[in-house]
Amino acid sequence: MSRFKVRIMSELEELNKHPPENISAGPINEELYIWQATILGPKDSPYSGGIFNLSIHFNESYPFKPPKVKFITPIYPVSYTHLRAHETDSYLVCS
Repeated sequence: MSRFKVRIMSELEELNKHPPENISAGPINEELYIWQATILGPKDSPYSGGIFNLSIHFNESYPFKPPKVKFITPIYPVSYTHLRAHETDSYLVCS
């Protein structure tokens, strides 16, 4: 088993043992390189009640190179609420 798979399996096990509040994440398939995550909007925030889906793409260099994380659900800074949802269907967070 590659170092990547050992590391990512260990982190997945830890995530399953101690899941963060309002966040779920896990691999889409057995290859472990592509994950899906869901974040629930924090209470007492403009995002309260929101459900935000993300895709996470790992590579063999993880953890030395960060994964690419992309919001699938449109999310706007509070000051940009005037933007229309159809202007873009996703946002690149890390690259």
